[in-house]
Amino acid sequence: MAIDQRIKQELERYLQNRVGKGEYRAVVMSAYKLDADEIKEIKSAIPVLKTYDIDNIVNENILGGLIIKFNTKIIDLSLRGQLKNFQKMMYEID
Repeated sequence: MAIDQRIKQELERYLQNRVGKGEYRAVVMSAYKLDADEIKEIKSAIPVLKTYDIDNIVNENILGGLIIKFNTKIIDLSLRGQLKNFQKMMYEID
């Protein structure tokens, strides 16, 4: 099935504007403001984030750790998230 070139170009232009011209952004939520070295360490620990600009959001409800959001993924490394996972595992053992 061949796609009309005009439609293809319009779709590419729409997606380019929608995505933000190839810029990738990730959100890192933490209990306190992260400094540049900490953000650099996160980028080196999670290779896919090396090409992302990181926005740090301070969330005082996070007791410790981080919550990282990028694309459609969420990596919950917070203390609360780890405790929920542990609780879930404990229920599965019974």
